[in-house]
Amino acid sequence: MAEPQVTEQIVRGIVVGVFQENCWVIGNRRTGEAICIDPGDQPEDIMAMAREMGVKIKLIANSHAHVDHILGVGDIKNETGARFLMHR
Repeated sequence: MAEPQVTEQIVRGIVVGVFQENCWVIGNRRTGEAICIDPGDQPEDIMAMAREMGVKIKLIANSHAHVDHILGVGDIKNETGARFLMHR
């Protein structure tokens, strides 16, 4: 029987803002880098979660441009220098 593999990925979610939107931080233990998906609000809480995970946000991605999904983008981008991705 094969040995189980230990993943290097860390996935954590947080519910943010008045609209109670789900934000996800997916990080890699080996590289210490992460992507933040849909940082709708409460950027300070999202950044605290990333620090607790031991990762630095390098990329921000949004599923769409509704206000409840994008409010935290600017603050996280300014604090981390992360690239921002969203469809046109």
